[in-house]
Amino acid sequence: MGDRTQFLQSAEKWDRKYREAAMEAIMAFSPDDETAEHRIKLYLSKERAEQLNLANSYSRALFRVHLLMAASELERELYQSGRIVMMATFVDQDWAFSIQNIGFDFKVAKQKVRNAFEGFDFIGAFEPAVYPKEKRRTKSGTGSLVSFHAHVMVWSTSESKLRRHKLKIAKRFTPLAGDEKLSFPTLHNLKTILEFRKSLRYVSKMPVEGYERIEENDEVRQRHTTLDDVHYFRLVDFLRRYSVFDAWFAGGEGSQILKSAKSRSIEAAKAKGKLVLFDVVRRNRDRW
Repeated sequence: MGDRTQFLQSAEKWDRKYREAAMEAIMAFSPDDETAEHRIKLYLSKERAEQLNLANSYSRALFRVHLLMAASELERELYQSGRIVMMATFVDQDWAFSIQNIGFDFKVAKQKVRNAFEGFDFIGAFEPAVYPKEKRRTKSGTGSLVSFHAHVMVWSTSESKLRRHKLKIAKRFTPLAGDEKLSFPTLHNLKTILEFRKSLRYVSKMPVEGYERIEENDEVRQRHTTLDDVHYFRLVDFLRRYSVFDAWFAGGEGSQILKSAKSRSIEAAKAKGKLVLFDVVRRNRDRW
């Protein structure tokens, strides 16, 4: 895969930015320094990377390495067999919550996307997008909007087949009120192996920046904006309840990549002698 260290630098840059902001947020919103230090050690520290917790940037980095290694075993076949590889992005009104009470269900949402891509080869993951300036009333309350979305790398025999399928399944996903002018799902061609790798790298990074919607000339577009401590604090509080693997899903040949990446990550954690099984992580969900 060439110079893997250099390739991973951009993702590690974003992970570092998330980690620093999350630590600052925990210090700001914890009742005392002792509690803050405990939370940081438990969910953000490098020594806890082997717990494979979704809130831990080191855990994601460990998984990212094995994800890219597993994908590399299939990449050349994808791009030499006359198939097309594309990245689809999905949103849905059922995946929107208030930052004060994030109730996203990974299991239910993953099944919805799996059903939409039944019969295709794909791998993807969910991530949260925070809109700090948008105070919306959702089923979980009123506050800054958190809208989860899925990025899916999917491959097939032709671009036209995938674009026809996009039109077929689009009605299964309902945009948030006011977002009707935004086109979802989106579909972008990943023309090279490098673009495929970059997509996996992008999807595996930590959430860092927020978003805001801008309407100009009757068109809606999104741009990045900064997040406050409270947004990071709420994000960590939600993400810490899950393992890295909870966010990922796959089908067809993509299942081979995910299965291999998962088993290699677990073996790497075991080799360090610090693996904490996921049921133990889940038992700690309320210790915040």
